[in-house]
Amino acid sequence: MAVQSDVLTAIYQIADERGLSKEQVIEIIKEAVLAAYKKMFGDEGDLTVEIDEQNGKFSIFSAKSVVKNVKDEKREISVENARKIDKSLKIGDTVLIDVTPKGFGRIAAQVARYKIVQDIKEAEREMQIKKLRERVGQIVTGTVQRAVRGVVEVEVDHATALMPEEEQIPGEFYKSGTRMRFLLKEIKEYAGKKHAIVSRRDNNFLIELFKTEVPELSKGIVQIKGIAREAGSRTKVAVYSLQEKIDPIGACVGPKGSRRNAICSELGKEKIDIVVWDEDPATYIKNALQPATCLSVKVDKKNKVAKVLVEKGSLSLAIGKEGQNSRLAAKLTGYKIDITDDESIFEGKSDLGKKSSKEQGKSKKKIENKNKKELNGKSEK
Repeated sequence: MAVQSDVLTAIYQIADERGLSKEQVIEIIKEAVLAAYKKMFGDEGDLTVEIDEQNGKFSIFSAKSVVKNVKDEKREISVENARKIDKSLKIGDTVLIDVTPKGFGRIAAQVARYKIVQDIKEAEREMQIKKLRERVGQIVTGTVQRAVRGVVEVEVDHATALMPEEEQIPGEFYKSGTRMRFLLKEIKEYAGKKHAIVSRRDNNFLIELFKTEVPELSKGIVQIKGIAREAGSRTKVAVYSLQEKIDPIGACVGPKGSRRNAICSELGKEKIDIVVWDEDPATYIKNALQPATCLSVKVDKKNKVAKVLVEKGSLSLAIGKEGQNSRLAAKLTGYKIDITDDESIFEGKSDLGKKSSKEQGKSKKKIENKNKKELNGKSEK
C-alpha cells in the first residue's frame, strides 16, 4: 500500500499543530492500516506494519515460526519453504513474510484514512486531558459552547470540558460564546470517556476567586477558615489573620469594597458576608449571625447546639429571609442555633436547640403570611 509522501507531510503538520509527536502519528497510521487489512482479509496471525517515510509505502508482514510439520498455516511455515526465502533459516527461527495483497492500497487507504483522523483526535484529546490534569484545583477561563441535556460544554485551552448540573450556579444562564471563569475541579470518567469537569458551584471556586483578588490570602497571611454557601444567593465566609496588624475582613473586602465587589460581579447576584473566625464557639456564632447583633450566647459543646439572645426587634434580621441567615450561620459554625429576643426565654430552663434554624425560618414565614393577610383584609374594608 502506498500513500503519497506529501499526504504524510500534511498529517505530520496537523499532528504537530495539535501537540502530537511524529512517533505517535506513525503508530496511529500503522494501527489504522493493520485494522483495514484485518477488516478485509481477517486475522492472518502475528501481523506487523512497516512504513517507508520517503515514498509513503506500507508493507504488511506476517511473523511465522519455522517448523518441521505445519499445523497452523497462519503462524507457521515449513523449514523447506522458509529456506526458499533464506537458506540460513532453521527450525525454531521466526521469519517475516510480506503478505501485502495486490490492489490493497487504494481500498485500504479509504478505511485507514478515517481511522487515522479518529485516532489523531483521540490522541489529541489524551494530550489535552494530560495538560489539564496539571491544572486541577485552579481557576481557568473558558468559553461556553452549548448545553446538552443540562450539561454545559465549555472550551478550555482547546479542550472540551463539562459542567454537569450539580456544578452549575442555580439560576445562572450560560449563553453560547460567553467567556467565564471556572474551577477545574477534576478529571473523571463521564459517559464512558475521561473528561475535565469544571464548576462554578464548588466552594473551592469561591476560595480561588478570593485568592486572585486578595494578596494576603495568596501569601498565607489571611486564611479562609470556613464557607457556608447557597450558590447564586448568599454566602458566609469566615476568615482569620495570622498577623494582628492585618484586619482579615478589611483585606478581603478591599478599598471601598473593591475586592469583594469583583468577586460578587463574577458570581452575579450572589451576596457575600465576610466574618471573623474565632476558636471560641460563642464568639464565632456571634460573628456568623451578623449583621444581627447578639447580646449573649450559650453553647453546649457536647451536643453542638447554641442558644442566642439578640436585641429586641432584630430577631427577623438574625433569622433572615426564609431562615437563610441563621441557616448559613449554623452551617458555617457546625452548631444547631436557637435564636430569641426574649430574655426570659433565653434565661429559662428550656432545652438548647429546641427549635432549629429551619423551624425558625418556617415560623417567621407564617408570621409574615399572617401579617399580609391582615393588611389585605384592612385594605378590602
